[in-house]
Amino acid sequence: MIRLAAAFLTTLLAAQPPAELIETMKKQSYFILVEHSLGGKTAGGTGSGFPLDENHLATNYHVCCGAPPGARTVIAVPLSEKEAVAAQPVLVSAAKDLAILKLEKPLKGPIPELAPRKLLREGQEVWAAGFPGASLRLGDKKAALVPSISKGVISKFLSMPVARELPPVEHIQMTAAVNPGNSGGPLFDECGRVAGVVVAKSTTSIGNTRTFAEGVNLAVQIDELLPELDRLKIPYRAATGACAAGGVSAFPYLQIGTFLAAAGALFVSLNRRTRDSVSQAARRLTRRVPPPPGPAPTQAPGAVRNLYLRGVSGPYAGQRIPLSSKPCVLGRDPQVANLVFPPDSPHISKRHCQVSCDESGRVLIEDSWSSNGTFTASGTRLASGQAREFRAGDRFYLGKPDVMFEVVSE
Repeated sequence: MIRLAAAFLTTLLAAQPPAELIETMKKQSYFILVEHSLGGKTAGGTGSGFPLDENHLATNYHVCCGAPPGARTVIAVPLSEKEAVAAQPVLVSAAKDLAILKLEKPLKGPIPELAPRKLLREGQEVWAAGFPGASLRLGDKKAALVPSISKGVISKFLSMPVARELPPVEHIQMTAAVNPGNSGGPLFDECGRVAGVVVAKSTTSIGNTRTFAEGVNLAVQIDELLPELDRLKIPYRAATGACAAGGVSAFPYLQIGTFLAAAGALFVSLNRRTRDSVSQAARRLTRRVPPPPGPAPTQAPGAVRNLYLRGVSGPYAGQRIPLSSKPCVLGRDPQVANLVFPPDSPHISKRHCQVSCDESGRVLIEDSWSSNGTFTASGTRLASGQAREFRAGDRFYLGKPDVMFEVVSE
């Protein structure tokens, strides 16, 4: 690993990485193109990602996986104007706003090391790499697939949910400039190691006007991704020592305004010629990527693969929650539930019901003595404390039909 001689200078000076390190950062940043088709209409979106190994990219959940129910999604990773690689999600975590994509063909570029929180510090210099939509709209076709690099510092570390009803996620607040389209891209430290996944930009509100807050940007700490890689048995390069490059910067503390949590899919209007050429490459990818041999996304070891709950209505509408032999408890109390609803959710108990699946692939749902009941889609109330089998396509709701889920097998 490259370590900079400038590390030996006074800490008031921040070391600059050499040009070759910047070029390596660019080679480890990938453009992600997403197209959703529903009812004869097609919507396009873009984002960024980085490689975990030659077969997998990391990105944000909202970049690739926020399509409405019933939509057909094509995910492509353009490598050139005429070549793109198809991808499919093997990890979808709305709670962390993270996703892992499995590629149809292996990548040939360099793979970055991953730097956990213990190797980072406030004031440390960082670089955000990605493909902001504003840059894509400038119209330079040749530069469309060249990532933008911006420099900043780590302002602080904080724990916050990506949405109000979800558990806290560890974030890095930093000053490196990011914009829509940067989502899912890498946040590098001075040694070129990925410290976080760029996720959002904070906003401030004045009256009815909402604007982006300057210098208050967020990345999900890489520590949130590492357990998922271990579960999926995806190999990765783990950093083991602190980066010797760079010094302590004197950037002032920045207050966060109103945080724009869990933004939806970031759609941008590309230069038409660029968008069309990349889209055509994506449409040529007709062969879907087969499911990976490892365990299903976000599930504990021993999980049954490809079984999910899909939110039909309510706070989790449109989201997929992987199932495993470990019960998924639905309720309002985060102390006892791991699929948590807002505290003021009507008709939902603190511990409402639990969902699990056994080794044979049966999905079992059990009401947990809830006040307002758990029901099949036809309105039959489940007996409390007794597991009932549900099959793929079956639906159930909590209290009232406005909080409904469907069992999905893929």
